Amino acid sequence: LTEQARRFGSFDGAPRGRTKNGRGLFRALWRWHFYGSFLVIPILLVLATSGLIYLFRFQIDPLFAGAMRNDLSSGASYLSLADQQAAVISGNEGAIIMSVTEPRELGDNTRFVIATADEAAKGLAPWEMATQDVYVNPATGELTGTVDPNKTVSGYALRLHSELMVGPKAERIIELGACWAVVMALTGYYLFIRGWRARVRRMAAGARGAKLRSRHGVVGAFVGVALLTLLVSGLPWTGF
Repeated sequence: LTEQARRFGSFDGAPRGRTKNGRGLFRALWRWHFYGSFLVIPILLVLATSGLIYLFRFQIDPLFAGAMRNDLSSGASYLSLADQQAAVISGNEGAIIMSVTEPRELGDNTRFVIATADEAAKGLAPWEMATQDVYVNPATGELTGTVDPNKTVSGYALRLHSELMVGPKAERIIELGACWAVVMALTGYYLFIRGWRARVRRMAAGARGAKLRSRHGVVGAFVGVALLTLLVSGLPWTGF
């Protein structure tokens, strides 16, 4: 594999005239950057796709859960939240109201997050209780339906984003991939800066793959800033 990498110029970005240790460091970091991509890229694709779905959850979820929407016209008067809450309690005896979300725009129903009587009887802490979303027509007080938040499109996306829908153990895989993405970004900047002159020479000589590698470096130099920002802001939310 090393001979093939040299043949196709993977190490040709190594600065010339350096000490043996300098070339060794460059090649070692190139290997980290290259092999790390096999772990990082699939995980980043999963995170990007699931994160994008969750970002647009307010637009996507109502398409698959009719309970979230109504056909009220502009100017319709809404009941007070106390009256809507009374409707939820009457339809779910013994339930505990955990939170309420008012309609974001015309056509949205009010969402009440509840813990059922059976769940409340377990004596768990509030954050340990399994919850359900109960939707209420804000104008009529009618209960339009109950939705399990884990079974919505955004619910699946969130679990895929955080634990690959497998469980807490899979969260470590996500964390590992994110940490190696940091390594990839930092080693990429090192390779981009230290191999600048060699890439210019290869471009001037018309070497095979020189333009593609140059574009990879330039794009990575800009994308790396956004990538590091996402990773550094996201890692504090992980389990470990």
